[in-house]
Amino acid sequence: PGQIVRAAVLCNAVLQDLADKGRVQADDFCYIPGRAANAATRGSRVGASSSSLSFARFLVEKDFAGFLIGKGGEKIKRLRDQTGATLQFRGPAEEVTLILGQDQRVLDIRGSADERNEAIRACFVEMDAASMST
Repeated sequence: PGQIVRAAVLCNAVLQDLADKGRVQADDFCYIPGRAANAATRGSRVGASSSSLSFARFLVEKDFAGFLIGKGGEKIKRLRDQTGATLQFRGPAEEVTLILGQDQRVLDIRGSADERNEAIRACFVEMDAASMST
């Protein structure tokens, strides 16, 4: 679990560096069918607006899911209230299209692009806190 958290923290650092340099935009993290095929012909960034609903999914270890949920669901409720996004964990029984191990969970984050991005940022902050406590 510690290696996964450290890898996620490093990914966050790289993404933040790219964002600081203006090389990454919010809609780069929104799946748009056919986007890769149309990228060369599109010319401009036409994608989801900040008011449209979007989602992000992350594969996390069960221990981190428990850490992010917190005692009595307190931490995940706080994250939902702070960001306005919906955060939900799904296990192997709910994610039949993925082959999840018993110790893996999918974190599903939904909301407007701004809500989703804020929730992702907040989750990475929590990952940083988890990596410092291990």
